[in-house]
Amino acid sequence: MFTMMASAANTAPKVSTSTGQCNAVMVLQKMLNYKRSAGLTTDGWFGKNTKNAVIAYQKKAFPNKPREWDGICGPKTWEALFRDCSVKRGDKNNLVLIVQHILNKVDNQTLNEDRDFGYATYCAVWNFQSKHGLGKDGE
Repeated sequence: MFTMMASAANTAPKVSTSTGQCNAVMVLQKMLNYKRSAGLTTDGWFGKNTKNAVIAYQKKAFPNKPREWDGICGPKTWEALFRDCSVKRGDKNNLVLIVQHILNKVDNQTLNEDRDFGYATYCAVWNFQSKHGLGKDGE
C-alpha cells in the first residue's frame, strides 16, 4: 500500500492557506483526523486549524528539521502521512475510506466509500499499482 500512496504523494498538489477549497485539502483533513485526532472539519478549506494541525504533524514527522514545520502540505509531508497510514484487505476503518476516496478522485475509480477494504478496493489498488509500475500486491 505504501508504494501506491507514495505515488499519490508525488502527484498530490501542494496545499496551504492560499489554496481554495479542494478535495486534496479534504483528504489531508481526513488523514490528520485519523492519524492525529486533529478534530478538523473536513470541508476542504485550508484554514488556521488545518495549518496548525499540519504544523503539529510536521513536528512529529520531522522532529529535527524545523525548516519543514511550515504548515504547507507538500510532497514530503504527503509522503510522511502516507507512510504512516497502512491498510490491507479485511481492514474496516476510516483510513480505508481515505484510500477509497483517493482512488475515486485520483484514479477515476467508482468504489463505494464504505470503510471496507474488500475485494473491490483490493482490485482498485492492484489496478492503480499496475498502471503506475508499482509493486502489485493490492495492499
